[in-house]
Amino acid sequence: MIYEFQCKDCNNVFEIRATLAEKEKGLKPKCPECNSQNTHQIVTAFGMGGSGQNSFDSFSNTSSSSCNSCSSGSCSSCRH
Repeated sequence: MIYEFQCKDCNNVFEIRATLAEKEKGLKPKCPECNSQNTHQIVTAFGMGGSGQNSFDSFSNTSSSSCNSCSSGSCSSCRH
């Protein structure tokens, strides 16, 4: 699996490849930019769509209409 990390010292974002067993043991990768081990894993969005539809589509709607919970045409929470 690929995990994304960010360095707390230089803010560099980088990826590492590790098995689930390695992840469960605890990952503490060094930043490839500044060699700091002061890093943390960041959560990234990924799609696991079915029926040919990417589940990320619901977050990247480019429609100009607002959703039912928004009063404006530009909502930062649902991106409508």
